[in-house]
Amino acid sequence: MAEPTVPKLAVGITTRNYSETVGNSGALASKRLQLQKRHTLPVIRNPGTTRERTMLVPERKLSRTLEKQKDVKRLSPLSDCNFDLDAWNFEDDELDSAKPTCFSCQNVYLSACRRASVVTSRQLWRQLHKSSVLLDHHQIGPLGTKALAVALVYNSTITSLELRECHIQPEGLQYLLEALEENSFVSILKVPGNHLKSAGARMIGRFLKTNKSLRILDVGENDFEDQDARYFAEGLQENQGLEELGLSKNRFREQGGVLLEKALARNSSLLKVDLSWNHLRHIGSVAIARFLESNTMVKTLNLAWNGFGLDGCYQMAKSLKLNKTLIELDLSSNRINFDAFSLLLNGLSHNITLEVLRIGQNPITCDGAAAILQTLLHQPTYGIQELDLYDISVDQRFLSALKDLQTQRPVKVTHGHIVSGLDPQMSLGPEVMNTDDPLLLLFEYTKGRNLRLIDLFKSLDKDKSETITRGEFRNGLKSVGLTLSNQSLDVLMQRLDLNRDGHVDFEELLVGQKDYARKAAKRRQRGEVDMTAALSELLKDKLRMRSGTSWRQSVTGKQI
Repeated sequence: MAEPTVPKLAVGITTRNYSETVGNSGALASKRLQLQKRHTLPVIRNPGTTRERTMLVPERKLSRTLEKQKDVKRLSPLSDCNFDLDAWNFEDDELDSAKPTCFSCQNVYLSACRRASVVTSRQLWRQLHKSSVLLDHHQIGPLGTKALAVALVYNSTITSLELRECHIQPEGLQYLLEALEENSFVSILKVPGNHLKSAGARMIGRFLKTNKSLRILDVGENDFEDQDARYFAEGLQENQGLEELGLSKNRFREQGGVLLEKALARNSSLLKVDLSWNHLRHIGSVAIARFLESNTMVKTLNLAWNGFGLDGCYQMAKSLKLNKTLIELDLSSNRINFDAFSLLLNGLSHNITLEVLRIGQNPITCDGAAAILQTLLHQPTYGIQELDLYDISVDQRFLSALKDLQTQRPVKVTHGHIVSGLDPQMSLGPEVMNTDDPLLLLFEYTKGRNLRLIDLFKSLDKDKSETITRGEFRNGLKSVGLTLSNQSLDVLMQRLDLNRDGHVDFEELLVGQKDYARKAAKRRQRGEVDMTAALSELLKDKLRMRSGTSWRQSVTGKQI
């Protein structure tokens, strides 16, 4: 491969001895040395040797720069830059449009940086001869992106371009997309975290309507709002070449989900869609789940960290019954409780193509974790090969079902903490519990049900007075099968009612929980085994037996 043409150098001039050549007297020599260092181009290593040569700016050009230095003003963003390549007046040795090479592309980039008065990114310069360019947290800005765009027009080697959090902004995106209209070799474009906002969404929508070479597009974390979804919808309806679309970490809500639904349903090329970390809830989540009914191409759908809840899971179950192409579904951290998960299980029972299901960090409880394994056991036609229940506690029922499932077929299962239980043949104890530590019953119930403390407080505060009385404690715990004696109720109120007004507010309940957690941690640290631990296991078994009916019902499911 031929080396780039090196400008004619001033004889004997190097960065080290430059000050000796031009003289050491006065401020001129110092200023010359600063400019010489500033305009020194990247070091080029000669092929086949270890010798390095520094490409210096010609003496005549340096003098001309010094003469005009006083008249040069710093360019305001895009004030003196347009995308007319003919106006750049590149020299013949800087590019060869007939036969582009990596060195000509690198020289074009260097010249473009000089003309735009931006600092050259050495990391970017080094990658221009490779098949992929990756810049992470390099603040090249709009003008730096323009220099890159000019180089891309004369490049035929780069197929993947990833500029992550490079602050290119809508102005830089415009230059980039205009270059990609001329360059049909780039098939992967990833520009997450660049503050593109509504203006950028509008440009991307127009670009998708005409582009036929792009296969992967990632524009996550770019501050897109609900109304910006229409630009993507318009582009996706006309684009039939894009295979992967990333829109994660934006702010698409209900309206955004509705706008994207029709476009995703009609698109016949997308294989992977990432809408994680948005705000898809209620009708927005229903709309996104509904597009799976008619879409016959999408194989991977990431909806993690949204708010599907009961409504979204109901529609997702209906869609899974009809969809025959989806292979991977991620619903992690979507506020899916046991009831919503029961609906989802019913849809899964009619789907044979899904292979990977991620449902972790949802309050589906131990019952939900055990229910899905029981469903897999009773449905041999299931295609699920990987099940992610990250951060979801499991019990002995789950472990027993997992062991049976592994004997049938290999399934990779990830789960959270294992809650140990007592022997089922052991007595569940008296119907009326009398213990010296009723706080254990209260907070172990909360933990076993995956409830937040505020959820427990609201469930007990029946009259909505924002306080809990002794009677509300008694009736609330009795309704879930925990009947405390009068003595235990007295102890409970004494431990929680700090101001002795006969009521427990949320702040007092929070203090009680922290005190209980602190004492329990100290006991575990000392390795103590006392009756409270045994009572905790007893409570878990009691709750488990009480929820057995609803758990078995969830396996068969309800007709949707």
